[in-house]
Amino acid sequence: MNLRKIDLEQPAKEMKWTEKHADYLLIVEDTIVIVEETSRAKINDIEKLESTIKAILQGPLKKRLRKHLTSTFKRIIAIIHAKRGIDSMIARCLMARTRRNRIFSSASCNQHLRALLNSYLA
Repeated sequence: MNLRKIDLEQPAKEMKWTEKHADYLLIVEDTIVIVEETSRAKINDIEKLESTIKAILQGPLKKRLRKHLTSTFKRIIAIIHAKRGIDSMIARCLMARTRRNRIFSSASCNQHLRALLNSYLA
């Protein structure tokens, strides 16, 4: 499994991308994992994930990610990594946004994040 991590702060500055966005991407073969790090999950964090997905599919990140992908990506997994836990309302909002090739999820600690990544990427 070839894992590449891309911090989105530097590309955002270079592209003058001013929209809210997630913190980083993990690219594994044909899957893009979007991660928003936060202390406490908020609705605003879900909007950051959606904005990043839009930028990958139609916006400024589309061309930039081509060099990192070995093939056309098939799945996007968007994760809020909240160190102080996830409110049940946020979890329901994430589940409601999940579609066939777009998965929204949450992790409450580093161990949970690793377990999620292993289950989705296995």
